[in-house]
Amino acid sequence: MVSGGDTRAGDPSIAAAADGAVHVAWSRLDVAAASRVKRRVVTGGALGGVVDVSAPAVSGSSAALATQGSVVAITWVETAIDDGTAAPDADAPGTVRVKVADQGVGTAPASDGGSPALASRPSGGFVLAYGDALPLPRVLVADVALAGSAVGPPAAISGVDLATEPQLAYDERGDGIATWRITPDPENAPEVGTPRAAGFDGAALEVLAVDVPAAAATGNSARLTATARDTWSAVELRWDFGDGTTATGAGVSHAWKAPGTYRVVLTAADSDGHQTTEERSVVVTDTPPVPAPTTSTAAPAAPAPLPPALSLTAFELSFRCLAEKARTGAPASVGFTLSEAATVTLTLQPRVESKPRATCPSTAARGLPGTLGPGVAEQIPGSSGPQTVVPQVLSLTMRSVPRRAVRRAARGRAVTTQAVRLAPRRLAAGRRRIVVPRQAARALRAGTWVASLTAVTADGRRAGGGLVKFWITIK
Repeated sequence: MVSGGDTRAGDPSIAAAADGAVHVAWSRLDVAAASRVKRRVVTGGALGGVVDVSAPAVSGSSAALATQGSVVAITWVETAIDDGTAAPDADAPGTVRVKVADQGVGTAPASDGGSPALASRPSGGFVLAYGDALPLPRVLVADVALAGSAVGPPAAISGVDLATEPQLAYDERGDGIATWRITPDPENAPEVGTPRAAGFDGAALEVLAVDVPAAAATGNSARLTATARDTWSAVELRWDFGDGTTATGAGVSHAWKAPGTYRVVLTAADSDGHQTTEERSVVVTDTPPVPAPTTSTAAPAAPAPLPPALSLTAFELSFRCLAEKARTGAPASVGFTLSEAATVTLTLQPRVESKPRATCPSTAARGLPGTLGPGVAEQIPGSSGPQTVVPQVLSLTMRSVPRRAVRRAARGRAVTTQAVRLAPRRLAAGRRRIVVPRQAARALRAGTWVASLTAVTADGRRAGGGLVKFWITIK
């Protein structure tokens, strides 16, 4: 038991020091004798001796501890005792005491005996918060010196109201906060309280970024930016450009009129008057002259001549009925003339809802072909080199149709409307003729068909050969 034999111990406070020691303070309450504030140190699990903190001739209470490194400070309230009862005198004001590292005892000015609070400030020393002795107590704060435990002049942080139970804390940057309780109606509702708080702007401003160009040209606007932050208030950024002019804001623009090296100073300030500065140097040089536009008397270059138009002419079929041509044994072919090497596409399309014929018409096809269905397209890539003009028989390949179906179609057992593709051949400029294989004639269904030719050169020029109608009679 930390309090030892004090069975009436109350108001405990605990704090750990940087050296690993744990300090504990409490009040020993006794109706037959004056209360005492006591303290004990726990080091490595071992209990040290109990030490009386408050004076023996007064009543001590409301102890609070704080540490800074290995330095320990304690505050408490002392109240005069009634000589007849040895109890605290109800009419006597309490006095707030403070002791730092056992170096004397300090007294808080104008204290009323309310529960005090103690906190360590990172910048050094301790801060004490307590209530004063006015009819409606306020919360005061005061610095406590490390040497001698002297308490400095207090400053009020609450209004003139019944303020009690102060608490105090600081962060590692030095910003602090104090809280307390006010009682709006102490006569009729003393149990009803409202929390209040106040902040202490103890940390320096933090400039996060400064962007200033290292070089600039006279007369040219340069952009300068900066960001800064403060915990408790807004930050104002002020710029001094080193040429007698200034500006404010997180982002500003400035143009120096004369060359030279200028010292730019940024000042960041908060509403409490704290400020910090950053400096940068800018080397300003004369703006290089802009060369005058020159005029040329030379005649503009002649545009490159356009390539001649691609020509696909003399498109004709050697047949009117493809199946009859195939049966007679004479080759069925498509003829045309190319003005230059090109990729030629031959497309065979069936006429929609055409009436199959048993015999071939005696006259050549005339008029428009009507509505066409999906056809058979054959691409023949062009050739850039010379080529002898000879008739070509192109092999048959069925697309999405088994080869045995082609053989059956050639024997007259079946027909197909699937697309077929003839193996490609290169065609150069000149008169060309494509021989249609007999297998293709036998595999296509009976009806009216239309042949068309298109040609495309390597550089994208196009030409068309028109439309020619032909028939496939009933086999």
